[in-house]
Amino acid sequence: MSPRARKAPIAVPLRRRGPSPRVSSVEWAGTRLPAPLGFAVRDVAELDFIFWMNGPYVVAAAPVPRTAPIAAMAEVLRDALASGKAPPPQRLRVSDPRALPSVVALVGTGVPVAVGPVPEATGALVELAEALAQARSQEAGSPLEEIVDLAEDDPALVARFFTAAAALYRLGPWNLVPSDSDVLRVDAPAVGLRNACVSVVGQIRESYGLLCFDSAETFMAFLRAARDASPPGTAMAAIPPALAVQFDAASEMPPEFLAEIRRRRWPLAGPSGVPWLMCSSPEGSPRAVTREDVLRAAVLVEAVTRFLEKHGDAIFDELARCSERYELDGAVGKTRVIVEHPHPAYRDEDDPDAALEAPDAMDSAEEAGTARFLGEWKERYNNEHLDEFEAAIRETGFALLGRTFTRDDGPGLSPHLGTSLVPTWTSLFRPRKNGRTGLDDDARDRSATDAASRAARLRLAKARVILADVISVDRAAGTVLMEDVFDHTRYTVLGWGDAQLAQLTRWARGFGLILPAR
Repeated sequence: MSPRARKAPIAVPLRRRGPSPRVSSVEWAGTRLPAPLGFAVRDVAELDFIFWMNGPYVVAAAPVPRTAPIAAMAEVLRDALASGKAPPPQRLRVSDPRALPSVVALVGTGVPVAVGPVPEATGALVELAEALAQARSQEAGSPLEEIVDLAEDDPALVARFFTAAAALYRLGPWNLVPSDSDVLRVDAPAVGLRNACVSVVGQIRESYGLLCFDSAETFMAFLRAARDASPPGTAMAAIPPALAVQFDAASEMPPEFLAEIRRRRWPLAGPSGVPWLMCSSPEGSPRAVTREDVLRAAVLVEAVTRFLEKHGDAIFDELARCSERYELDGAVGKTRVIVEHPHPAYRDEDDPDAALEAPDAMDSAEEAGTARFLGEWKERYNNEHLDEFEAAIRETGFALLGRTFTRDDGPGLSPHLGTSLVPTWTSLFRPRKNGRTGLDDDARDRSATDAASRAARLRLAKARVILADVISVDRAAGTVLMEDVFDHTRYTVLGWGDAQLAQLTRWARGFGLILPAR
């Protein structure tokens, strides 16, 4: 019923918890808290931090002098609205009633503004303090200094990394890959990449770059660690080992590092695209960047750039199952590199539509048969009718926006277009140019004759696509009573996860596919 949960990319210095923000998360909340001890800005003795949150996500965080007027809340909000990092709010909540006049003056009377606590910001402040403490412990050997030191021994290699990173940044992979959970497989054993799992981050305009894990299983462990992070004030779970290629603005870089870039004439894609490397150990703590890391990152970035230059448009439309082989410079001679999308071993554990995608150990024989049939049928059907699938994507985008959508709309639409709903609707229910639906064609298809497939066909023939209001939620039973907005038929819907149930309230509206339980 709901969009696929998107995972949070790593951020510096704040790491977001849980899935990426949904377009339907329309409330922003703002508060002002004392800055962590030791946080300093020039000669200001006492600082506060203003946070604007979209659920658990930091939309904006800015230090201000403690003497700054309360209207600074509205100033930070204005910058956050202009940044486009999150869906525009349909309502606002502020912790201090004195901020109401300036906030209302900024957003107008069309956006309701309420006063209430903002506990969401507490965790962000704790993470900021932890990041500050970690940065202090690494001042003597920061990744930036390590790159400069490595350039003394192998200037050509570091220059190669900067050249590759500049090409990647100019390409803008975060504009091509819909989500940071649409991961690639990169295999280059000669540089230590064996079925590596690569996540592109930057879709929500917060952190930009690549995260490379040694396997899809490690990436899924990373997602679980982020989702199940300990409550604020307690120790966070260890983050699995990873290699991160990050881009930051020149204004956030130490002047000495920028001077070294200019002196060595390392190429940059622009003032917002200064690259650097970060590596973590198996224990989850940062470790020193080595020459092997720089070579691995250079090969990784070069291969991903070449792959997305060719296949980025198809991946954007979530149609691509593609693989490419390259020969790139390695430590000794050429090294073979394979890039593939999607990563064949990755499974989206938080996909609320997963019950329709793959059989589960808890499924009945009927449910398992339906899941297998649906997955196989969708893949075969949509591969055979790519033009119809592309038309369905365009129609869905138009329905969401009220106009023809473009690639620039992709990051905002990907939480909706990335669910299993569109391919399910396309392959089963959407009439094609010949007037037939996928279910019509399936009735004529005699390639599958086993009893489970026949039962699945009959079951799917009874499925419905509904737009419905939530009437009531029974969290103990795990059911939701919903009413179709068109014919007012009421359905008791099963199969919700705890996370989904927690988000649902009366009169929330959902659009999705339902199947008869019996």
